[in-house]
Amino acid sequence: MEKQSASTIDIHAHIVPYCERLTSNSELINVVSNAAFVLAVVICLPIISRMVSALRAGKLPPGLSLMLPAIICLPLMIAAGSALFHASPSHLTHMLDIIPVAFFALCTVLLFIHLAGTNRARIATTMLGWIIATALAAQWPELLAHSLFYVPTAILLILLALPGNAVVDKAYLTTGDHALLSGVAVTFTMALVFRALDLTLCRLDISDGIIAEQYGTHWLWHLLTAASCALSMQLIIRMALRKSEHSYVR
Repeated sequence: MEKQSASTIDIHAHIVPYCERLTSNSELINVVSNAAFVLAVVICLPIISRMVSALRAGKLPPGLSLMLPAIICLPLMIAAGSALFHASPSHLTHMLDIIPVAFFALCTVLLFIHLAGTNRARIATTMLGWIIATALAAQWPELLAHSLFYVPTAILLILLALPGNAVVDKAYLTTGDHALLSGVAVTFTMALVFRALDLTLCRLDISDGIIAEQYGTHWLWHLLTAASCALSMQLIIRMALRKSEHSYVR
């Protein structure tokens, strides 16, 4: 295993410490694993092509016509922003890492509860509560290894996936929708667990001023979050297409 001199590693020089960053100042696996977000879009290309056809035919309401393309582009922005941050951490690349993730979550949750028959009052209440909870979590960035910010999103996904919740009208969801939604909740929650465990599982064994290079679990956050993105895109697009086929009249 490659070893680095402890004197060459400044753990305070970076915004967020990850296991690889602490043990080698290099995060190759965290950079490369962002390719999973590109793969997520590639996997969804068949249903994306159907969505594009519906958009060109004018079969989708104006609001959906604007937001649906966004949830396709944002995973690619997540891949680029996160790769830049792990390759060259700075305040700018940190924002490029966080903002696309936040917007993807915002767009997909808003689209889902709208397509699931939620009335405007419940949409407003749900979104406001989620945003406030996320803003509060952001006040303690170091808790759960800088993962507390994402906990309200995981909780919301779990609540939405529970049968009989008061937010969505289950009559608008098929068995396949339920399965995809549950998959989103499970994969994102698992991703968050691995993100939070990264530093806990990282053993900084120092002997003779040398730190052994290690690989943490942050790369699993990337892989599982990408899987969550793929499931989310499948869910939202199939619900939008069903809406255009059965209820939208141009």
